[in-house]
Amino acid sequence: MFISVNPSTEQEIFRQNYISNDDLKHKIDNAYNCFKIRKHLPINERLCFLESLKLEILKNRQHCAEIITLEVGKPIVQSLAEIDKCVKLLEHYQEYGEIYLQDEIYNSEYETSKMIFQPLGVVFGNCRGKFTVFFVENDF
Repeated sequence: MFISVNPSTEQEIFRQNYISNDDLKHKIDNAYNCFKIRKHLPINERLCFLESLKLEILKNRQHCAEIITLEVGKPIVQSLAEIDKCVKLLEHYQEYGEIYLQDEIYNSEYETSKMIFQPLGVVFGNCRGKFTVFFVENDF
């Protein structure tokens, strides 16, 4: 059982049972099946999913910030700023994602040398840090 505790007050916020191995496998399989379809979409279509995520975060901005404040112990102003930072990151990838994923050509002794960026799995990126919404979008 997972128990969420407010670090400021040490009061229990909620309890949540862990999901079963079967449920976890089902969620991973669903994510992988979506990935197998989406990896063939053009990058501009894949970037549209970031817009959907951004709009969902903005729609729930206050609620998400309150959860962060409750579970992490940050002042609400910092929690709201964290949500805003996440939105800015999504906007950044929407604007520059296509550029970041272009093939890079290199001069070498070979006829052609290039780095090709291709989708490899369901994890968008990895980020170290505290529990935040930032993790959600970096794993999107």
